[in-house]
Amino acid sequence: MSNVGRLPAVLWLAALVLSLAVTVSWAAAAIPELQYGEEAQQLLNEGKNGEAAALLKEGVRAYPGSDWLRSLYGRSLFSEGRLDEAEDQFQQALEINKDNPVARMLIKEIRLTKDALKDREMNELVNLGMDKLGDLAVIAIGVWFGMLLSMMSGRLANRFARSNFQRALSGQDWDAVTDILENLVANWKKRELRTNMEMMLAKMPKEEVERIIRAYVDVQRYEDELLFFLRKMHVKRG
Repeated sequence: MSNVGRLPAVLWLAALVLSLAVTVSWAAAAIPELQYGEEAQQLLNEGKNGEAAALLKEGVRAYPGSDWLRSLYGRSLFSEGRLDEAEDQFQQALEINKDNPVARMLIKEIRLTKDALKDREMNELVNLGMDKLGDLAVIAIGVWFGMLLSMMSGRLANRFARSNFQRALSGQDWDAVTDILENLVANWKKRELRTNMEMMLAKMPKEEVERIIRAYVDVQRYEDELLFFLRKMHVKRG
């Protein structure tokens, strides 16, 4: 009788534990995908790349099928100099959405950065530090090299993006041109977007730029934002 009498209490306790587990699971998933992305983008804009990476690591766990969050996570890792991890996130983003323009472009930038870091003179300098200098000098070179890597990643990315756009524009590769514009809108790089639009307007009338955007941009939100930006530029140009 005593065991039977305790059975309802055991069942009640089990139900309570299950309810708490469901509540915790629901709370963990309560942060919407958009909020992860917006908060991470704000951190990236403020240069808080490490905090953005930590937040986006949680985001991709909560939304493993989001190529957008994986692209942002890759950007934060790239900004931290974690090139292999960044490339892995961009590859996963492309597996989810093969038309993701951000992932496709930044994989090229990562590989360009890796190639630059294989430069023979830089390797010789590092080897000289390891072979000839004392421990303190080696540490100093390591710190310098890390700072150089951080600066190079940003400069090489900007240089590559600019030259890539010029080549695509000269070759009338409108798919590549609009992919680059979509990437700039997605990451809201206003200065680069204005520069690229100016290059287009220097080669063709505003109506032709509008036609290209309407014909080749696949995401409606990006199309609307690009057309709006183009109209604003046209008004300022007089």
